[in-house]
Order: sequence, then C-alpha cells, then structure tokens
Amino acid sequence: MKQNRRFYIITLLIYIDMILYGFINSSRSIAYPLIKNEFGVSYDQQGLMVSAIAVFSVIACIVAGIILGRLGFRKSLMLGFALILSGMFCFRLANGFLFAAAMFLLIQMGLGFFEIGLNGMGVSTFTAKSALMMSLLHFFYGIGAIIGPPYAGLMTGSMGRNWRYIYFFGLFPALLLGIFTFIAAPGKRTQFVPEKPGPGEDDSPPAKGLSFFSALKEPVVWLFGITMGFGSTVEVGTNNWSALYLQDVYGFDPKIQGALFVSIFYILYTASRFLSGFIIEKIGYLKSITGGCVIVCLIFAVGFLLGERGIWILPVSGFFIAILYPTMLALSIPVFRENAQAVSSVIIPIAFTTNGLLQYFIGLINRFIGPEWGYRSSLVFSVLTFFLLLAVRKKVKTINSRSY
Repeated sequence: MKQNRRFYIITLLIYIDMILYGFINSSRSIAYPLIKNEFGVSYDQQGLMVSAIAVFSVIACIVAGIILGRLGFRKSLMLGFALILSGMFCFRLANGFLFAAAMFLLIQMGLGFFEIGLNGMGVSTFTAKSALMMSLLHFFYGIGAIIGPPYAGLMTGSMGRNWRYIYFFGLFPALLLGIFTFIAAPGKRTQFVPEKPGPGEDDSPPAKGLSFFSALKEPVVWLFGITMGFGSTVEVGTNNWSALYLQDVYGFDPKIQGALFVSIFYILYTASRFLSGFIIEKIGYLKSITGGCVIVCLIFAVGFLLGERGIWILPVSGFFIAILYPTMLALSIPVFRENAQAVSSVIIPIAFTTNGLLQYFIGLINRFIGPEWGYRSSLVFSVLTFFLLLAVRKKVKTINSRSY
C-alpha cells in the first residue's frame, strides 16, 4: 500500500511540474516578435538566439543526465528550479536584446533539467501502458502550453505590461512547485512501480543498465534521438516561427492572431496527448507515429498551398505532431528494457541538438530566402521525419521480434 501511495505521489509530481514546463516554454512565442520589434534584430540573430537556447538545453540535458545517474532526480530538478526562478525574476530587468536572450538561455537551461528529470521519472515509473502514461505526461505539458500564449498576450495587451513581465507573475506558483518537488521527488532511487504489476510485468528489481556514456555508443540510440529531433523541429517551429510568419507575411498582430494561432495548435496538441494514448496502445507504437507523420505532411502541404485561406488549417497539425515525442519515449521502454532510463537521458540531448541546429537553419531561411519560407520548411522536416521513422521501424524489428 505504501508503495502504491508513493507511486501516485511521484505521478502527481511529474504531471504538475510538466504544466509549469509547458507554460514557461510556450509563453516565449509571444515575447519573440515583441523583442524583435523593440530592438530591431534581424532574422538570423533571432534564429541564432533560438538555436543558442536549444544548445543550452542540450548542455543542461547532458549535465542533468550525469547528475541523474549519480545523485538522483531531486538534485537534478532542484538545479532546474534554481535556474528557472533566477531567469524568470531577472527577465523583468532586461534592457537590451542580449540581456533578454541571456535570460531565455538561463530559463532554458533550467528546462533542460526538467526535460531529463521528468521524462526520466516517467520512463522509470510508467512500466505498464507506457504510451498511454507518457502521452498523459505530455498532455499536462500541453495544458501549460495552452495557458502560456494567451496569458502572455493578456499581460502585453489589455493589462498594459510589456514583454518583460511575461514571467514575473508566475514566480510565486513556480516557487511553490519547487518546494513540493523538493519534498516529494525521489533521491538516488530511480525505479518506482505500482504495488501490483500490470499484465506481463515482473516486480523483481531491474537489472543494472547502461551508463550515460555507454549509451552514447549505441547507433540505435542516435537514430531514436535524431528522429525525435526532426519531429521536435516541426513542433517547436510552430512555437518559435508561426507568430513571426503571420506578422511578417500576412500582417497579423502577434498579441492577437499570433497568440490565438499558437493556442489552437496547443489545444489540439494537448487534446491529442489526452486521447491518443488509448488509441496508440491498440494500434501499436510505430504504426501510430508513422501514420500521424503522414497526416502532418498532408496538413502542411494543403495549408501552405492555400496561402492565407489555409492559415487556420495549419494548427490542426498539432493533434498529430503531439503523438511522436511521448510515443518514441514509450517505445524505448520495451526496446531498451532495463536500459531505458539511461537511454532516455541520451536520446533527449541528441534530439535537442538536432532541433537546435535545425532552428538556426530556419532562421537562415527566413533571412536569406524570405520570411514566408521559414515556417513553411516544416513540411520538408515532416517528410524527412517520416523517412527516419521508417529506419527506426526497420531497426526495432531487428532488435526485437515483437511488433509495436
């Protein structure tokens, strides 16, 4: 009974902290165009900042992965909270583009610790119905991501605040969550299972798995990470570039239409995280993410071909983009088994690195080809993700004869 109670506390902790993660991460989509307008930065500078944010995330993920393996979840997450709270407080003091970018980097370093810590806890905790539970984990990320853009739009619009106050009023709830995390997060222990194992599960202690560095040597781990990175580029591209695309190509207000566009994307994204897990468990992991990727390609193709008439078709992609990331992590549990936690600590930095490089590339597209083509490159990255998924499917079938 005590073990069951502990399992539910850890699950609650993961899900609540994921709401904060989504809120912080999506709020910046409204700040980007406002900062660009105030300081007159170019597209390649904007792309460099977005890429640097991703690089800092990778650094934080690598450090967090090492800390997680040696010291446990609590210390990793508390470092994340310290960085996030510091950045949120100092963001209000930003008096130039470089200062604002530095605070974004500080916050994103903290979110890198969240990425490893929360997903690592999810992978080690949700050993039954993995796709469902991991989808729900990222569903709560989506809840926060839905709240973020309209909150930021409200702060910078009718409330009369500028972009410097976007994070300030979230400090107190973030501090409360930090205290709860300090109390409830596990320390060195990294495996939690319910008192009654699910069908086909074994309640014996897990075998000793790979270390962070040994997992780096596995080619299939790199394939997983790069695939997730390309998929994340499509998702993050909407957050980073869609409001700018609507402003610069069609003259829409980022505080109104831009915020609405991103919110619709994340509403559908979040609905998918809540509903799709049940379907994925029935259809199969690889079939679900491959089919979802094909639909994303079709949505982007139709939406962009229709021009301004197709703008509001594009956010529908959020429903199907949402499937990829948690399902790939869920797939890693049966594929890598006792090594899944160590592998997830490597897959995520690889995905972040891939995404960061591609975000900078999108910035260059905006700068040198035209602002209408940066966000449109999402179609190309969706197609490439599909081919990478075919490679993952082939590799997984050679590792394990079971069909996922």
